[in-house]
Amino acid sequence: MANSDAVNDALRARLQTVLNTHSQAEVARRTGHSLSNVNRYATGTRMPASFVAALVSELGVSPAWLLTGKGEPHSADISGKAEERATDLLEIVQAMSAVTQMRLGSLTTRHHLKVLKELNEALTRHEALQTRLNQHSRELFAQMMDDLGNALDNLDLDRAERLLESASQVAKLCDDFELNYQFYGHQARIEFGKGHPENAGELMRKQFLFALMRTGRMAQRDLDNITRFALSVASQHRVQEGVRVMRSGLALLAGEQLDWPGAAYTEFLVGHFTGLQGELHAGLAAMQRHFPRVGPEARRAICETYLANAMLYSGLIDVEGAIRFGGHSESKAKWIMDFCVVMEDLPGLERATQYYDSPEIVPVKGQKGRTQASRTVLKALQDQGDEALAEWGEFHQTLKSEDVTQLHWRIVNEQVLRIAGRWEQAAQQALQTQQRLDALDPEISIGMLFEARHYHGLLQCAAQGRPIPPEVTDRARAWIQRHIQGGYTAFARWLQ
Repeated sequence: MANSDAVNDALRARLQTVLNTHSQAEVARRTGHSLSNVNRYATGTRMPASFVAALVSELGVSPAWLLTGKGEPHSADISGKAEERATDLLEIVQAMSAVTQMRLGSLTTRHHLKVLKELNEALTRHEALQTRLNQHSRELFAQMMDDLGNALDNLDLDRAERLLESASQVAKLCDDFELNYQFYGHQARIEFGKGHPENAGELMRKQFLFALMRTGRMAQRDLDNITRFALSVASQHRVQEGVRVMRSGLALLAGEQLDWPGAAYTEFLVGHFTGLQGELHAGLAAMQRHFPRVGPEARRAICETYLANAMLYSGLIDVEGAIRFGGHSESKAKWIMDFCVVMEDLPGLERATQYYDSPEIVPVKGQKGRTQASRTVLKALQDQGDEALAEWGEFHQTLKSEDVTQLHWRIVNEQVLRIAGRWEQAAQQALQTQQRLDALDPEISIGMLFEARHYHGLLQCAAQGRPIPPEVTDRARAWIQRHIQGGYTAFARWLQ
């Protein structure tokens, strides 16, 4: 009885929370119980399951919160079957209470067979109730997954986080494989939206392992999730690891799986990242080989951008050719601007900026500072070095403090210092940047376009007579030569 009293005490305490927002009269009217009974429930009388179920169905009280105290008291997403779920929850508590009240020491007495029978019946009832609860919760969980997906598609992160809290409670009551698989994906998208790619990547890893444990073989969506996980890893500046993840996923494919559009897309991305690691000839060949089999949406949204970028650096097209290649996208316009910044091409950067600002390009929502570095360099190239440095200093206050982001800021700053003719400051900052680069984990990549600016800048500072150690200039020259040999013909003029 002590255990049962504790359950009722907990229920009564949560009823008091409900009564803080609803009067006893309102609760009586909406639940169909008399006012005197509601008062008794609030002061100590045991609550019947029908009253608890009515709190759920009529007042929107969360059944998980009512029974466990976890989550929010109210949920706008409770379906019409809440009464059944609430009743089942209570019955589970009662069944487990019966189990815990049995004294296992009595098994040594002559009544042990009776006790064992009661224990078996209690456990059997508990399992049956769990099955019923899972059936009841599936409909609600499915609706929550639809609502979560819609909120994320509409970039409504606040609503998505609110739904996530309720869905986390319902997930404990539902063992449906498909819905839990979706839930991992939605959680990862929320973490991405909050700016936590590491957390998102870990959730993607769990989603993939969860699928393999349940099905034992790859499905198309599993490869899609592997690819998204790899892109998450690459976005954390671990490009080599991202490529290894994608290649591992591809190695699991066989037979007709090799013909999936997702397989071609993953192969294309491996080519893209291979190019970013210096092997542009090999990467571009892989991209061109797999491009025709990529699905039309990914081809337009992503692959055309990466192809245009690779052809710019390889010298196959110029800025105008890149603008005309394929469709129009904010991503492609941004990459063209980046290319012109690396090459310090003023006419090209002016044209690329004009293209980015044209009505044909729809900026990415919530990424207003996406082209700030390019616009800062543009000002410097237009003989507005002081203004560019001042703006870039202010922009620094908005950046994250993590190592790679700070290195990116420093490299752009040293580039603007050079363009503005402040060679002494540029050389000092470039040497400090090199020290920080040397201290980075070898698995971390700051990105080709930042490395290119940095090493080109070091050679320029040395050419201006600044004291750059020979071993540093040798490393810079070797980096540029390796990339030229790998297909970056645009860099050839730096060594002339």
